[in-house]
Amino acid sequence: MRRDSLRFLSCKLSGGPRHASQFSPCLSCGSLSLRYIAGFFFLISFLLSCPHLEAQETVLQLQTVPPLAEVRPFSEAVTMIVSVTRRDGTLLENGWVQVRLDAPPHGRFFSTDFPFVEGSQLLDMRLPIHHGRVRWQYVFPIRGQYRMIVGAVAADNSKADGVFYLIIR
Repeated sequence: MRRDSLRFLSCKLSGGPRHASQFSPCLSCGSLSLRYIAGFFFLISFLLSCPHLEAQETVLQLQTVPPLAEVRPFSEAVTMIVSVTRRDGTLLENGWVQVRLDAPPHGRFFSTDFPFVEGSQLLDMRLPIHHGRVRWQYVFPIRGQYRMIVGAVAADNSKADGVFYLIIR
């Protein structure tokens, strides 16, 4: 007589898992819950239904006369020109530009020409836009890398922000 070994063993085995690592004691820990699957599909459908974000409508460009490679501290005034245009290249006629200029930070080993100026805010001004440009003159006091933060707002409330790094040798 031949017995079925599996049937014979199944009556002697316990109802629990054979090895602790093989089966999880908690049903929700071992498998992906329907809540997580539903949440995932809800997130995907929400992201697909959101309006697409567009790039800035307004573009900022910085130009200096003379070029920054030729500028030395306390030598001559530099004409700074910020051009404000639309993405299609047309000049912005009405609006204003907020300009902030920060001096180079403190050096680790060596100081710059004038340590009192290092790391301070040098300019914070609001200028009107004329024919798509803002123009002013400035004399840079020390050597180093300046940070200029520019924000423009047009009459139709389109905005643009830009950060420019100016290196004076």
